[in-house]
Amino acid sequence: MAETSSYNRFSKNTIVFLNDILTNNKKEWLNDNRNRYEEFLLQPMRQLVNNLAPTISIIDPQIDIEPKVGRTISKIFRDVRFSADKSPLRANMWLTFKPRGSDGRITPSFYFDLSYNNWSYGMGFYCAAPYVMRLFREKIMAQPDLFLNAVGTVSTNFEVNGEKYKRPPVIDYPENLTVKQIQYLNPWLMKKSFYWSCTKNHDEDLFSSGLADIISKDFITLGEVYSFLINQ
Repeated sequence: MAETSSYNRFSKNTIVFLNDILTNNKKEWLNDNRNRYEEFLLQPMRQLVNNLAPTISIIDPQIDIEPKVGRTISKIFRDVRFSADKSPLRANMWLTFKPRGSDGRITPSFYFDLSYNNWSYGMGFYCAAPYVMRLFREKIMAQPDLFLNAVGTVSTNFEVNGEKYKRPPVIDYPENLTVKQIQYLNPWLMKKSFYWSCTKNHDEDLFSSGLADIISKDFITLGEVYSFLINQ
């Protein structure tokens, strides 16, 4: 992978800019600091999309890899129409890699997120639709070994997050499942939505030319379970 120039890397100036948003959350302030936004946040985000694109395309050629705001890159402005918090600016920014035209509630996405206090990356659902999770449970019951093998390849750098059902769904376990398999599968079957994530404090990896390589290596380990999830 080509080395990223220092101009197109995240830096401590990026973090300063995100922290400044917390105390200057106004459109007028952003207009006055547009150059900082472009140089320290948006340009490195675009470069990271380009650097991750080859890996993402190997995992799924249908995933959108265009480095554009509103597609793979989040907008700096918040949607405040239905929020009590009317602050117009985000103090974080993220990348989302998902199949073109898909919905994060229906298909899993790969992501990278950078905020004023940490950074993270991973893969999974953003508030999965109920019928998607029903199909997921049915597929696990039909192919438990395939799912267990896929999950077993995921990097230990990731942890699994996601809301559980308050009222557990009724599960019809196949007769050929062992007690050990049921014990391992149950936490997944009780998930209302889920995602794998690796979260770090701001460190040298974030500011290095090898950031994309670090993320790509872990993304690759999610490839098998991603394929399991999208082929429902």
